[in-house]
Amino acid sequence: CPVCWEDIQAPVVTGCGHRFCEECIKAALNVKKECPTCRARIPSHRSLRAD
Repeated sequence: CPVCWEDIQAPVVTGCGHRFCEECIKAALNVKKECPTCRARIPSHRSLRAD
């Protein structure tokens, strides 16, 4: 996971195609509504898909 640098747990994919742990991306989106990898806008947790 690009956020925690551990193996991805409960993987989810953003609209821009990047994979994260579900908990990591949700925590990151609470701070800023963008992809931590490419900074693409992510409007809400609902735009994440299970991988």
